[in-house]
Amino acid sequence: MSYPISKTIYISYSDEDKDTANQLSETLQSLLGEDSWMREFDLNGGGLLVEEIGEAIADAKWFILLLSVNSINSRWLRFEFDLATLRAIEDLGVKLIILKLDQSNLPRHLEVALSIQPTVDVSGAKDLFNEFFRVAEYINQHSEQETQNEVYVDRGESSDQFSLLARRNKIISIFGWPGIGKSSFVTQSVSKVLNKSPLIITINKGFSLDYLARQILRKSHVQQPLNSDALSDEQLLLLAIDALTQRASRLFLFLDNAELALDGSGELLSFLERFLAAFIDSEIPTHIVLATTRNPSISAKIGQYADLLPLGGLAKKYIRESVDLWLEGTDRYEQIIKQPAIEEVVSLTGGHPLAAKLLASYLKVKPAEQLLTNTERQSFELKLARHILQSTDTSILDALQKLILQILATVQEAMTVEDLLSVEELSAFPIEDIHRAKSALSDYFLIEQDGEYISLHNFLVTYYRDQVSDFGERRDKIAYDVGMYAYNKALALNSEFKTLQIEREVDSDDKRIAKLSNEIFRYAIPASRLLLTVGEEKLAEELPISVKGTLREMVFFLYQEKRDFKKALRYAEKWLELNPNDSEIVLYRARCLRNFRDPTSIAKAEEILSRLDPATSSRYFATRLYREKALLAETKGDKERAKAYFREGIALDREYPYVHNYVGLAKLLIDESRNLHSESRQRQRLLKEAIGFLKKARSIEIPLFDRFHLGLYIEALTEVGDNETALQLLNTALKDRPNDSRLNYAMAEILRKRDEIDQAEPYAKRAFDSGAQKAPLSLANILYDQAQRLLVRRAESAARTKLRNAISVLAKFKPEYGDDEEVADTIRSKVFRALNDYQSARDCIKKYSTSTRTYTIYEHCRVDVGEAMLAENKGRVGEALALLNNAMERLNVHSSHQSTNHPLAELRDEVQRIISRIESRFA
Repeated sequence: MSYPISKTIYISYSDEDKDTANQLSETLQSLLGEDSWMREFDLNGGGLLVEEIGEAIADAKWFILLLSVNSINSRWLRFEFDLATLRAIEDLGVKLIILKLDQSNLPRHLEVALSIQPTVDVSGAKDLFNEFFRVAEYINQHSEQETQNEVYVDRGESSDQFSLLARRNKIISIFGWPGIGKSSFVTQSVSKVLNKSPLIITINKGFSLDYLARQILRKSHVQQPLNSDALSDEQLLLLAIDALTQRASRLFLFLDNAELALDGSGELLSFLERFLAAFIDSEIPTHIVLATTRNPSISAKIGQYADLLPLGGLAKKYIRESVDLWLEGTDRYEQIIKQPAIEEVVSLTGGHPLAAKLLASYLKVKPAEQLLTNTERQSFELKLARHILQSTDTSILDALQKLILQILATVQEAMTVEDLLSVEELSAFPIEDIHRAKSALSDYFLIEQDGEYISLHNFLVTYYRDQVSDFGERRDKIAYDVGMYAYNKALALNSEFKTLQIEREVDSDDKRIAKLSNEIFRYAIPASRLLLTVGEEKLAEELPISVKGTLREMVFFLYQEKRDFKKALRYAEKWLELNPNDSEIVLYRARCLRNFRDPTSIAKAEEILSRLDPATSSRYFATRLYREKALLAETKGDKERAKAYFREGIALDREYPYVHNYVGLAKLLIDESRNLHSESRQRQRLLKEAIGFLKKARSIEIPLFDRFHLGLYIEALTEVGDNETALQLLNTALKDRPNDSRLNYAMAEILRKRDEIDQAEPYAKRAFDSGAQKAPLSLANILYDQAQRLLVRRAESAARTKLRNAISVLAKFKPEYGDDEEVADTIRSKVFRALNDYQSARDCIKKYSTSTRTYTIYEHCRVDVGEAMLAENKGRVGEALALLNNAMERLNVHSSHQSTNHPLAELRDEVQRIISRIESRFA
């Protein structure tokens, strides 16, 4: 079914040019007739064209800009309009006409954007009506033409398949790998099949039923109830269903990133289950399309109305064609496409359009051959794209461009340029530089633009969020700046909303009221989330709109990024009161408790995990569940059970291998090997097996592995004497990512263990400053070793300064799992021991009296020996011998099977010599 095309014409002007705008509006209305609708767009009003045109669904949309000295410095032209915005607006089907009222000079960003637009110069016209008539003629001639600037390959076979599925089912899931082109397929091909426009909602981890309903109201341009209205979730759901019903003839609902609405077992979270059930019961004459990277498990009721369409990669010829199209207009176009290596690098994309986009941006500035020098190149699941991003970071992007990407990754919401400027660090840059950086990022396909809104692709959000997490202070400052900006905007808009209701006494469906309520919603939700991330809970509670899903999102943020397990647990328990069957959050609740390490919390974590049955879970969730059981067993000191759980998880994950099970098992095997003789065949077997598991883990996901676990792999390689491979891996990785916190930590540890202490220090400091989890341990060890050297040179004051710094550094360490806390306390003990504070040293390790770890046993004995020496010097010989015999007893148990050059064996010989000396002296 098709609809008659009407023309919605937006006339935009400054207040000083209002008379001309009125003349133009009246003339066009009379010339174009009843199928044209005149609307104003206030260049200084703070509104967004993308929000305005959403109401003109299926219309031919025109935007006429009255350009003059008065309008050039308007809010919209100054902050939001540039070449990237122009392209995005044209992609939305809007055609622009410039009406030039004078010969004013344009800023560079406007000059570039407007120079390619149809322009009518009326600055010297004596008869304005004649010029306006030309505008009307142009609009009539071009209103039927489709605007399609985005490069897109029509997947004909998949479109036909979707058409068949849509005839019998109202809910279709588009299933495929990240970056495979699901979103483009829906917005392009599905829209044509259904002859409707998509109402797009991008799911995130903070979604709940009230949030989904409010998003539908916003995208449908229906008034948002404020919190003072105290509507229940069911009432909001009914409002959302009504809004969809009103728009059903011209819209279908598109839920992007729908995998984030699945629980750990792949089942729909309750909010989406309830919404889809209500949609089915309401018999709305439209469709819901979901894009997901995981195959959802759907209940029988919904399954009757649902179907799945797998989406594969594009054929190589289409990828090549797309790359060529994306490169068109580039200065070096002919040179680029004739590179001998281009066919091979195109093959590396594996049919992923996103990887192909990033490849095109890379080829604009670097030769194709450079990608082929990466010996680990693999096309599967966007490994090429990740490699391009790493290279782009180090050699293409400047500091301003990186900052914009990090802001978008931190906020995780579509933002305007004016929103971006709320970040104090960014506001220091000239606006022209910001427009230039934004346009460059658009050309590199690193940002997506919807009208004035800019955002990151979901895959890129993950990459740049990890990057900004290395700079915790910057991330928190961004969150605070944007959170406070959005908070103040929400409160100001809410005040305006209330005033408007009182003064105008209009019905709730008044357009201005609806628009204001949705603007409040746009600012209030990110304000709440961002303020909560920086601990401003009281301010978050003052916002006029909140959604329950923020509780869920905070669990992930506080656990994964802040490592604040106490707060994460509090939010998890609040969320589970509302959604007790959310298995993902149940698992995180157990994780938080496990990290507390006290017996009561460990028992609670075990009880929670016992209720999660791997046999009834999806394989993916079961593998993660086994990992958590393994970590819990490891925390309790039961290493054999931990290894068994890791092996069970590995046995399950043949289809979707889970890196962390391989790494966890390898770590336990390496720890076990450390307690064996250096030449023991059993030790070599354990290390060989560990390296095998680490190699497998690295083959699954190189970027993730290298970011989090490369240090362990390098450690294992050095244990078996393969230092050359270890250093080669590390040096290669550091060339790509010189500021990577974990890579710097790994290099610091290698150099430290080779006794290259001074060379290790800058790497350790870089890792510590950028927030590497174990960097405090490495830096404290280095400071301790430097202090020992200073003591040998009798520089006692400088040595004590180093040791006190080591204590301060260790105070920043947050244990994660396994023996992290024990290692930190043992290092802390030896530092206090070097300061001759034996009581503090003993307090650090007294809870590990039964530990079987070599370094803990060694430290217990060293404290005994140190105190014995002090007692002997004070004439307390009996006390000294008692302490030495205590150390000897411990060493006899644990050092008998060690080689003569093992630290415990050497210490046993040393203690025996001291005992013999004292006994002979006082015989």
